[in-house]
Amino acid sequence: MSKVFALDHIVFATSRRQPSLHGIDRQSFHRVIVNIAGEKNSKVFCINSVDDHLHLLVNLSATVSLSAFMNAIKAKSSSWVKHHSNSKTFTSWCSGYYACTVSPSMMKKSIAYIESQQEHHQRMNFDNEMRCIFEKLGLEYHPDELT
Repeated sequence: MSKVFALDHIVFATSRRQPSLHGIDRQSFHRVIVNIAGEKNSKVFCINSVDDHLHLLVNLSATVSLSAFMNAIKAKSSSWVKHHSNSKTFTSWCSGYYACTVSPSMMKKSIAYIESQQEHHQRMNFDNEMRCIFEKLGLEYHPDELT
């Protein structure tokens, strides 16, 4: 039997980064995401969202690709937001996403970062957050990539 522990920090945004998650029941919304991940044999360690994007720390199953996981997460959660939340402005998720593997030794720090999103975004908007993350990784950031 194989044992795989593959942590990914995943970020994805609402279409055009509109603040269309404003006012939704976050606890129910996050539970939906956790359940979708469970259907893909994956475990969410931390989830948090603000009005225009969402962060996940997930142990991705070795039996599912990241792209298949994200397709399921986006499709099923999009349906839930449209039909079971009080959001009047949500249309869809952006076409892309950001994902980065996380060392188990950085798990607690990643959880703390994700849990602090509401406070974090009082100081920094989404574009600046992603620009900083990309720069730390040596990647080039284009604001239109996550719209």
